[in-house]
Amino acid sequence: MLKNLTVKSRLVVVISPMPLLLAPIGFAGLSGMAGTNEGLRAVYSHLQKTALRVGMPEY
Repeated sequence: MLKNLTVKSRLVVVISPMPLLLAPIGFAGLSGMAGTNEGLRAVYSHLQKTALRVGMPEY
C-alpha cells in the first residue's frame, strides 16, 4: 500500500497528525506553568508579609 504513494503523499500522511498530537501537550505544559506561577505567588506573598513584619521596628 505504501509503495504506491509518492514521497509527497507519505510526508503529508506523517506530518498532518502532528498538530493534533502537539496541541494537548502544549496545553498541558501551559496549564502546569500557570499552576506553578500561582503557587509561587502564594509563597512569595506569604514570605513578603513575614519579611515586612520582621523589618518593622517595635515602639
